[in-house]
Amino acid sequence: MDIKKCPVCGRAFHAKRKSKTFCSEGCKKKFAYVNSKDYSARKCIRCGRPFIPIRLNQFYCCKECQNKQSIDICHDNTRFGGNKELVLKRDGYKCVMCGNVNGINVHHKDESGNSEYPNNEPDNLITLCDACHIKTHNVHRKRTRKRINVTCQNCGKPFETTEEAVSEGRGKYCSKECKHASMSQPKTSFAANCLVCGKEFPTTPYKQSIGKGKYCSPECSQQAQTGVHKYKPITKQIPTTCLTCGKIFMTTQYYLDSGRDKYCCRACSTIARRGKPPHRKKQ
Repeated sequence: MDIKKCPVCGRAFHAKRKSKTFCSEGCKKKFAYVNSKDYSARKCIRCGRPFIPIRLNQFYCCKECQNKQSIDICHDNTRFGGNKELVLKRDGYKCVMCGNVNGINVHHKDESGNSEYPNNEPDNLITLCDACHIKTHNVHRKRTRKRINVTCQNCGKPFETTEEAVSEGRGKYCSKECKHASMSQPKTSFAANCLVCGKEFPTTPYKQSIGKGKYCSPECSQQAQTGVHKYKPITKQIPTTCLTCGKIFMTTQYYLDSGRDKYCCRACSTIARRGKPPHRKKQ
């Protein structure tokens, strides 16, 4: 049994086999994971900054990120140019707008914090709490949105809205009253002919799209569903002679064209197919 050193964690272990290289399965998976990644695309687990690792088990860009107590120091150096603590001391560790001490953040006045080259000068940084920070960003978004003039679809009154609202399908009505009034109005209807009696009746495009609005009344709908014309277009019935018994019965041209309705009943169909009537039990 040989004593080897794990290449990932550096721990010494007893190798039962000569082919064993790692001390555990976790180190083996970590080694495979590290080798499958590109070193140039490696990012720090704490601050997300890209870096080039020196060893296989390096997942932090610096000692500040590796120390859990020094995360704010690394974030200060990467986000605010080292001026975060200076701004907090200047504002007395409290919000400039409301004076709140809990949940304070450092805010860029010119909204350049998420840009590629932010302005991290102390004059451009202020201390805000979470609530005031969100309000400040919302006010800036409302000012930067491009506004256009549109016409209300209900009352025809011109009003102002944003291009974002129009592109998302909003901004059609000037107020909630106009929106509710438009939704409560009946939908546009048109006249259609009943498939059973041919009478004109009003229907809507929505009913036509879901397969409804074909009959003028429940009586016509029931007649179409229970009659001969259940699964085919409504056509006029014509007399036809049975090929077995010669009896005259009523059918449609649709059934004749499709090769059906040659016989008046099932017994005549069985006689034509087998040469004898169907078997019936004695009562």
